[in-house]
Amino acid sequence: MNQQKILELAKQGNSRAITVLLNHSLQSQGIRAKAKLRGKCLSILLESAQLPNQEALVAFIRKGMIGLAVESIRSVKVYGCQLGINSPIWHQTIELEPRHISSNDSKAEEFNTRRDIKHRKANYSKHNHQIDGRPEDSTSSNPAPISSKNTTSAQPKEGSILKKSNGAVKTKTYKSKTGHNNLEKLIDEGYLFRVIQYLGQGWKIFTKNWLHFLVFTFICGFIFIIIELIDKGTSIASQIIIDPLMYAGYYHVSFKIITQQQTKFVDFFTGLDKREFCQIMYSSLLIKITFILVAILLLFAYNLGWFFLIIFGLLTIPISLYFIISYVWIIPLILTRKMRFWSAMETSRKIITKRWFYFFLLFFILILINFCGLIMLGIGVIVTIPWSHCSIAAAYNDIIGIQNTDY
Repeated sequence: MNQQKILELAKQGNSRAITVLLNHSLQSQGIRAKAKLRGKCLSILLESAQLPNQEALVAFIRKGMIGLAVESIRSVKVYGCQLGINSPIWHQTIELEPRHISSNDSKAEEFNTRRDIKHRKANYSKHNHQIDGRPEDSTSSNPAPISSKNTTSAQPKEGSILKKSNGAVKTKTYKSKTGHNNLEKLIDEGYLFRVIQYLGQGWKIFTKNWLHFLVFTFICGFIFIIIELIDKGTSIASQIIIDPLMYAGYYHVSFKIITQQQTKFVDFFTGLDKREFCQIMYSSLLIKITFILVAILLLFAYNLGWFFLIIFGLLTIPISLYFIISYVWIIPLILTRKMRFWSAMETSRKIITKRWFYFFLLFFILILINFCGLIMLGIGVIVTIPWSHCSIAAAYNDIIGIQNTDY
């Protein structure tokens, strides 16, 4: 594909063409770029062996996107990731304001070469720019030659826009008193856990869009009943696939409410992209296989005699309970931190283990609430189930924090 064609596609909002432009400019700095378009928001992931410089890259990408003047893109989320670390270390949102392109502006500014990036790094501290999408005073430059090769093995050069990691770069969290971006700090130092507050916040989240929560819960319950009536043997398959998708729907809408975004009923079903769906399925499959193996071992112990069953049960039941509670934040971490399933599982386990008994208390209260809903002819669970997930989402926001660029 020639240079002019790629530029035309990039100006139309084609994420692959934008990826090619980015990689051409950044590959010599040892940075690999990936762009993905979702609605009117373009997400750009920047990966390198060393921590990418946030200020220089955000300024560089902002100028490039303003130059392309893609009418269909209103915001750009930039994620900085260090190779070997699955979750982004920093991220920032660039809001692009609509602008009218004059006849003299037919040659849009494109993503510039690394020389321009270095210039931005040197001068960035002199200007306290707001990331508002307004063009900077600069002259248009001719497009650089484009290469479709993504060279990921390039070594960073002296004076490049990479810097050594001295811990996670702090970014702002949304409506979170104790939320942290540095997950290692949470694991090492611990955090406050407010059981009653999370129940109250969960109820407020639920009542913000109670009708959609009720309808979604009713639909999920109806699907479970139909599957059970058709073939009981498919119940395990439904638990692996349908259960996590239902949880993801609850969390996705809860997080949108927490970040004060408008929600629609379709949001319960459209919160996952292909990658997030696969990571959630992998974690669900691994957990279910583990519990199936434990059940088989319990059955084997039962055949050996009651003594072996009691001993094995005393060992496995507490361990199983520990992991059931410890893995409750797998889906939220995949949704908001874009983690791979194993990293999400381990991160959830390590963070929750720090205050495991408080989580157990919260779950015990939620179980009692759902039991009360169940004895009300089962109708009450339509309210208590979404309330429970909203409470868990509130705890996640308070402890880990939902960042401005997450949703």
